[in-house]
Amino acid sequence: MSAGTREFTVDTGVVRAEVVEGVVDARGVRYGARLDRTDRGSALGPPTIAQSPPTAFPQIGGMLDGILGQALGELPQHEDSFSLRIQAPADSAGLPVLLFVHGGGFTTGSGESRWYDAHDLVRSGRIVLVTVGYRIGALGHLGGSGDADASAQPLRDLEVAARWVRDNIAAFGGDPANITIAGDSAGAWYAHALSVLPETGGMFARTLLLSMPRLAPLSEDDHEARRAAFEGALAPEQFATAPVESILAAQRTTALNYLGAGFAFAPAAGPRMPEWLGEPKVSATRLHTSALLVVTTAEESAAFLRTQPAESFSREKLEDFVARSFSAPEAVLGYTAEWESGYEQMVLATTLWQFRSVAYDLARSATVPTRLMRLDVRSSLERALSPHCFTLPFVFGDRHAWRGAPMMEGVDRDTFERVRAAFRDAIVPFVRDGSGTAPVWRPESPRLLAVEEDGARVVAPGDLTVTAVTEGSAGRTGRKR
Repeated sequence: MSAGTREFTVDTGVVRAEVVEGVVDARGVRYGARLDRTDRGSALGPPTIAQSPPTAFPQIGGMLDGILGQALGELPQHEDSFSLRIQAPADSAGLPVLLFVHGGGFTTGSGESRWYDAHDLVRSGRIVLVTVGYRIGALGHLGGSGDADASAQPLRDLEVAARWVRDNIAAFGGDPANITIAGDSAGAWYAHALSVLPETGGMFARTLLLSMPRLAPLSEDDHEARRAAFEGALAPEQFATAPVESILAAQRTTALNYLGAGFAFAPAAGPRMPEWLGEPKVSATRLHTSALLVVTTAEESAAFLRTQPAESFSREKLEDFVARSFSAPEAVLGYTAEWESGYEQMVLATTLWQFRSVAYDLARSATVPTRLMRLDVRSSLERALSPHCFTLPFVFGDRHAWRGAPMMEGVDRDTFERVRAAFRDAIVPFVRDGSGTAPVWRPESPRLLAVEEDGARVVAPGDLTVTAVTEGSAGRTGRKR
């Protein structure tokens, strides 16, 4: 074994990791394997090997490539990418663990991506970082029986991965009793589910949610309609035997048919996915972790609306959306009127409904100490503002890992370092013991941590009084994340 590698013994054998500047980086660590290799929707059993080259689950380009770049395309793809990436200080022992679930609209993403290079974070923060992959797209939500319950397979993958981490992370210097479950976007939705569903009670110490969307599980009818559309696009080939290329082509066709009408592939309500997962006021009362940190950006929805023509943002469309989505539509329209263009007003209204109101609902209803953060820094990318996913480079902290990401163009080194430090001061202590610079939410005097170009400050949220949403609005298929 060379000076630049180390070996770690896990349940299934030996894992080899690179050691770079005092950080262990183990990639392709296997957490499970399909019990039935002929069934694309098979449940997972123990891994049959300890490690393999890092890969991503099969996917096509995502709708946010225009702000994130093409890093996901650098990874080979494979249907059995049930793997983890583990980064830890080389001298770690008993350190807190951050288990992170990637986002990607339930159809893209990988825990093996260079986006999650975080050597400085784990070295200076003295934490162990684990990033995880799970089944996505049609292969994740329509396998096995293909019914609504089958759409919960990605959640089941994550449960298996979390148990592997609990049972093996001590070998890498992590504390299995001090795991923070975290995620971004769709990954935050799953991290939230893992923090409230009884099957995973006692597995996690704390919860960190980045840009969690307001989203109810699909109804059985909506799931069946999507499955029928996919099967029609795939015909005459069959799901069980079609090559991956055909699966992805049919997935693309189905997604285009649902463009503007919600996710084409997403979890559906069933035995493992209760409908109340889409109601943060309800789910927050069921948290079985000891603390919660929720992070949003100031203009999340710009990531999804920026490419639409200006004429798409008429006053009529804004008023219709606000009337359907908020309990006090006139107050929301008054709040959005502070912005000049129809585009900016729609970005603000949809951000309030889809993201910021979720953070406030969780904070007001949670029975554990809850902290909120908001990123107010703007990208120089045209019309991007402070978009969805803009938190990620600052959270993981490696500017070079985000080379080629259009949203990062124009972010100078000094600004990046200040914003990165603000996130680190809030997140690392939270992962360690539930503390940090973001204030604990107090109903009588609510405050959050606003991160700006010159640092962070505690502020009173100016939009809190206008974010009450219409009951049941999360059940709408909504726009895509």
